[in-house]
Order: sequence, then structure tokens, then C-alpha cells
Amino acid sequence: PDSPNGGNTGYRDGGNYTYVRHLFVPEEEPGKKYILKFDGVYCHALVYVNEQLAGSEANGYSTFYVDLTPWLHIGENEIRVQARNAGMTNSRWYSGSGIYRDVWLLTSNAIYIEPDCVQISTESADEELAVLSVKTSVINETLSARTLYLRTAILDGEKETGAERTAFFLKAGEQKTLCQRILVKNPKLWSEESPTLYTVRSRLCDGEKEIDASCDRFGIR
Repeated sequence: PDSPNGGNTGYRDGGNYTYVRHLFVPEEEPGKKYILKFDGVYCHALVYVNEQLAGSEANGYSTFYVDLTPWLHIGENEIRVQARNAGMTNSRWYSGSGIYRDVWLLTSNAIYIEPDCVQISTESADEELAVLSVKTSVINETLSARTLYLRTAILDGEKETGAERTAFFLKAGEQKTLCQRILVKNPKLWSEESPTLYTVRSRLCDGEKEIDASCDRFGIR
């Protein structure tokens, strides 16, 4: 009850926290990309890889990403996260302190779908037909240009209800956003009474080989 933060932080003082995990990079996976996705760290987060500062985020409520790849080496690597929340008073409500939401390790090749950058919007929809616009950001961090394929499918449970396959050319170091239009017949429209969700599955392929994939949930409305 004597905490200067009072009820704003659940009558608890803040603190400084350190989290340490180890990541093993196998020799058989050269050129692989590793990204950490933090859903929430309160607050002033600092992320170190093998004692090198790889990224930071002052905001305690926002999702943020840290690319670990430039600081990793083959074998054992140390990942250290510091959260500095000892200053008082702070916060307007109690969210937690330190790492209070999930952390995800995202892995891919050096050509990949940008995390959380598949955007789905409804151009038109009624009980007979929905027209969806799907925008997907793809990044090439290799030193060579490639001709690639992006196949985007809309799934109702396990059933595929619409799909589009697009071939495109991506230069070395280039980032490109692809826009695809997909038709869904007899869509189950999202509403408060019937909050039906579909899945959009994106597959990035080099020839017949899948090099990255992404799945997201959404409603048609």
C-alpha cells in the first residue's frame, strides 16, 4: 500500500529485469534468418545478442521486432533482454512489468514474407460473392535476383475457398508489395452474432520449393 505507484500499477513497485536464453544455430543452416517478435515488454527494453545491442523499444505497450541474424554465429548464442521499469511513478494502469506478453522466434530464408505484413481488405461482399484484396510484402536479402511465386489461399476450416498464384521478379536487396484479388463464393460474413473467421495462407516459392509461409486469421465484412 505504500508504493508510490499506487493502484496505477497494482500497488507494486517497478523494477529492472534481465532475461537470458540460449539459441543454438546449426552448421547445416547457413544464411537462415532469425527474428524475435515481442508482443509486449514494460518497459524500455534492450535486446542483446552475444553482448551486442541488437535492438530496443521504449514503449511498453507496442509489439516490436528484433533481427538477431547479424549478431549470431554457428553454435551456442546468448540472447539477453533487459527491461527497465524502476522509475516511479509511471503508467496509467497495471499492465505488468518486464516481459508480460508472448515472445516468438521467427525463422526463414534470406528471401521471406515480412512479418505481420499480409493485409486483407474487403473490396465488396454480399451473400453470393466477396472480393478480397490481399497485399503481401516480400523481402530479398540475398545478393542475387530471383523469379519467385506467391500463392495465396483463403481457407474456411480445411476447405480452400479461393486462391491466386502470382509470379514476380525480385532484385537483390529489394522489398516488394504484391497485390492479389481473390474471389470467395457464398462467404460467411462476419458479424457480432456470427463472428466467422477465415484463414489466409501465403506460400512463397522458388520454383517448386517453398522458402517461406505465413498464416493469418480474418473476417469478411
